[in-house]
Amino acid sequence: MLLYICRHGQTDHNLRGIIQGQLDTPLNDHGRFEARRLAQALAKVHFDEAYTSPLSRACATADAILARHPEVKLCADPLIKERGLGSMEGRRRLRGERAPPDAESHADLTKRTWKWLSGLLKTHSRSQPLSNDLTPESIDTPTVLVVSHGAWIGSLINVLLSRPIASTLAPGVDLDAHLLNTCVIKVRLWQDEKRWRGEIIDYGNLDHLKDVEEPDLEIADDVKD
Repeated sequence: MLLYICRHGQTDHNLRGIIQGQLDTPLNDHGRFEARRLAQALAKVHFDEAYTSPLSRACATADAILARHPEVKLCADPLIKERGLGSMEGRRRLRGERAPPDAESHADLTKRTWKWLSGLLKTHSRSQPLSNDLTPESIDTPTVLVVSHGAWIGSLINVLLSRPIASTLAPGVDLDAHLLNTCVIKVRLWQDEKRWRGEIIDYGNLDHLKDVEEPDLEIADDVKD
């Protein structure tokens, strides 16, 4: 299985450093431009499945991509929503401020992320392990689009790196790269002796915006517990 994990386009709250969490904020004009550029970059990818957060900034980004793939059905899944930050949502974070008691904890976000991923893997699990003459690259596997948010994507990456999957990194992949709006992460997943394994093969890719001067905006929703 090949995952294309994309962050949504820019919103006014992104631009101003305002915490969004699960607020339903729309793309701004630049965010719609970013989404169109992303769609153009992914136009030749054959997607078999597509999932998005139900929040409008993610849905609009996914819709832009799938406008070039009308045969693919988009599934809006609440398990892919951004981390809820309770009373912090709608304002800037104060220096050194941590998540309030009414925020979704990182532990709960991890459980939610794993629930989504394990469901996807279960859907695509094989009853028999790979035979000796097959490799992950030689199998006809689905390509899956996922459009979500910065903190949720960070949680997914942590889940993929942890056991039981314990994904490896392809040469040149730098996990210190910032996950900017409409960036692309590519992950290859395969089943080996009934165990899922993974490799992160691209991270934070913004080649579709390389001719555009993009501000290095923080992920305001990445708040410590």
